[in-house]
Amino acid sequence: MRLISLRPLWISLVVICALAFVQMASAHSEATRSSPKDKSVLDHAPKVVSVFLTEKIEIELSKLEVFDADGETVHKGKTTCSENLKIMSILMKDIGSGSYAAKWEVVSVDGHKTSGAFSFQVR
Repeated sequence: MRLISLRPLWISLVVICALAFVQMASAHSEATRSSPKDKSVLDHAPKVVSVFLTEKIEIELSKLEVFDADGETVHKGKTTCSENLKIMSILMKDIGSGSYAAKWEVVSVDGHKTSGAFSFQVR
């Protein structure tokens, strides 16, 4: 009778667990949506601009900025974050009609940095 070695099974199990851990550890916070929506055309200027994220962030290391077509900032105050650390927002100055771009940079609680941008127009 031949004995079956469990060593290949254990090695396979260790490799599978290691790959699963790497997959979990490599999660980056990405935007799922924004308010206003990307490329939206609004009848009224927003009071707040927000980004909704997939992972919790370090708010001290993250920021959201909004610029007009001339590259001037049109937000006021500091970037704030929701209690669940997944929604980043900033208050807006009184803005008129025109094109605007929002840029965001976040550092996830796992230390990964990601960034993105979206745009909107006010009629």
